[in-house]
Amino acid sequence: MKITLNNIQYEFRPQEGGAFVITNDYQGDIVIPAQILVEGQPINVVGIAEEAFYGCDDVTSITLPEGLTTIEDSAFENMSGLTEILIPESVKHIGRSVFGTCENLLRAVLPSQLQSIPEDMFESCGLLTEVNIPAGVKTLERGCFSACTSLKSISLPEGIETIGDMAFELCTNLEYIKIPSSVKSIGTRAFFSCYNLLPIEIPNTITSIGDYAFDAT
Repeated sequence: MKITLNNIQYEFRPQEGGAFVITNDYQGDIVIPAQILVEGQPINVVGIAEEAFYGCDDVTSITLPEGLTTIEDSAFENMSGLTEILIPESVKHIGRSVFGTCENLLRAVLPSQLQSIPEDMFESCGLLTEVNIPAGVKTLERGCFSACTSLKSISLPEGIETIGDMAFELCTNLEYIKIPSSVKSIGTRAFFSCYNLLPIEIPNTITSIGDYAFDAT
């Protein structure tokens, strides 16, 4: 079952606990409510569906409600008008490429209970300068910050164990990163072509460094 309210289109997924925002021709400032009323009955808005806002260049801001639990693959990918995003603390699952190629995204605030930075999450976000890595994150997945060419420094919390393949590849302005002693592996091309990267210390806890991890740095 699908319904449109205030220009936002929803799909009901009872097995997942409520309604998901789905694809529509979205424009302007989008405020997603925590609940919607359907025939007088409140239904929780719990998710953003795959590619729900993909390529919606005319969206200038998105406000996500507390109570949201799921953001699926590519939900906000390729949105040139998006400059900032705050993901509620209630979000437990984030898919791959959620903000990929959001070329004007400057800042992102991630929920504290996140356990990994998903694959290609911020890939080619060329203006991204500020993002927090929550303390509970264990893995930076493949390509998660690839080609974030404005990122100059990033703080990795103690507890991270894996820096995945191409995690920071082509972050050409990255100067500073401290690798925590909890890290056990650095993937292939993880810092490839980070040619402004200053000297870093490799903890003796690391047991694996992939091919070309620091090539062209």
